Amino acid sequence: MAADDTSYPVIAADDLFNILPLHPQASGQPGKESFWQRSDGRDNDAIEAFNYVLLMAPTPFNGQEYDNFLESVASKMADSPFNIPRENITKIDGTYASYLHDAVLGYAITLDEMLQQGGNPRDGRLFRQILPTVSFTGLTGHVTFDNNGDRRQDYSLYDFRDSREFLSVGIYDAHLRTYVPSSEAEIQWGNSENTPPADAPKCGFDGALCVYRDEALYISGITVGAMLGCVLVLSPFLLSYIIKVRRKRKFEKELMTFNWKINYSDIHQNRRGKSLGSVYSGISDITSDEDGRSICTTITSSSTFSGKRVQIFTTRGTYKGQIVALKMINKKNIVLNREQLLELRMMKEFQHDNLCRFIGVCIDAPNICIVSEYCAKGSLQDILENEDIKLDRVFKMSFAADILNGLHFLHNKTPIGFHGNFKSSDCLVDNRWVVKISDYGLRLFKDGQEYEHSEHAHYKKLLWRAPELLREPNSSVIGYKKGDIYSLGIIFQEIALRDEPYCMFPDLSPKGKKSKGM
Repeated sequence: MAADDTSYPVIAADDLFNILPLHPQASGQPGKESFWQRSDGRDNDAIEAFNYVLLMAPTPFNGQEYDNFLESVASKMADSPFNIPRENITKIDGTYASYLHDAVLGYAITLDEMLQQGGNPRDGRLFRQILPTVSFTGLTGHVTFDNNGDRRQDYSLYDFRDSREFLSVGIYDAHLRTYVPSSEAEIQWGNSENTPPADAPKCGFDGALCVYRDEALYISGITVGAMLGCVLVLSPFLLSYIIKVRRKRKFEKELMTFNWKINYSDIHQNRRGKSLGSVYSGISDITSDEDGRSICTTITSSSTFSGKRVQIFTTRGTYKGQIVALKMINKKNIVLNREQLLELRMMKEFQHDNLCRFIGVCIDAPNICIVSEYCAKGSLQDILENEDIKLDRVFKMSFAADILNGLHFLHNKTPIGFHGNFKSSDCLVDNRWVVKISDYGLRLFKDGQEYEHSEHAHYKKLLWRAPELLREPNSSVIGYKKGDIYSLGIIFQEIALRDEPYCMFPDLSPKGKKSKGM
């Protein structure tokens, strides 16, 4: 692909960890390590591709002081409490040790400044105020901090050359917020003018800057008509009005397509009735109505929570050849207004690997329900409470990462904005052990349900709810992003400890635990 046709890619160092032979910081600048070689007959293609690559990596650190530090680390590892024989310590990767050294040094310098000012060493606010003023040269280079307490990290920019190595072409000084080009090498842009590519394509990323054939004919017709009379003055307003009306009609037409609507009779029973995963202790018999239609398998999961046996019910069925999950809505009828139609249309427009895909809804009473993607492994809560399922640290970290990715997408990439009722039972696990968040959105559709459950079950559902929302039960605020983050912390505690929320109070009922949380 020619350099003139594409934007110049910049690849962060973290994206290359799987192909770089050494960490850039530990090995100095990325040099002649041929990580692009695979001996698969396409090395020349790889070289041509890397000619258009810029590598950004933390500025490397080395020198005699760093080498002495590595030797000191090796000596300490041979002493108590590590007691590693010196002959077994062949090579030390001092990257993490050196960063830890500078972190502790930065803490000590800040604490010393606090004591010199007569401050309380346990005053976190004062520590936060003094930290941005700290500046020193450590093993990892010049160390400064911003107002958030984050380190300002210097970065080096590397350019791939025909000599098959990366050369440093500049350094970004995080403290001064300036980029300093290298005096020894400059960026080779790969075009005849050796100039950077344009920031955007000629016609824009969406083509809006160019007039295409159909639009040109349309505008020409308006212009010719305007030249025949006094409409010339009004043509811009007329054109704007026509475009606005056409867009509105198109939107209203799409809004009334009802591609989210599902007939309950089209959801068929699963006749095989096989097990849905090891987390389920039993599956009830499959039933059907007189016509053999629209009846879903009921899944029963029996697990232990707070020393009591609880049962979790869900339903499934087959719709258009795929197994789906159904969430029944306890409402006598549904009257869809424009706001609810917009809500349903919005749910069909986006999807993410860590969100249960919305398929549609049934609005025919009494079978009002939400149809979504089915996850065969059950909920995360079921898995964590099942002692027969062994989870190592990698599995737990994978679960946490999936949940975080799904919640980040829900918060920042969708109009929904937040979940509002986030619990570990809303985190479902599919056959690939991927966690997907369910029961999000459709607030207007679900509003007004009639709930019938015990006091114990009611307070148990509130264990994940943020205290500020519990203190105002009559508030019109049903949730917000910060409330989801509180719920996320409770779920992470469940994953880390494989125990119930507020497990530090094992003798309290859910109502008592929630009062502790408030």
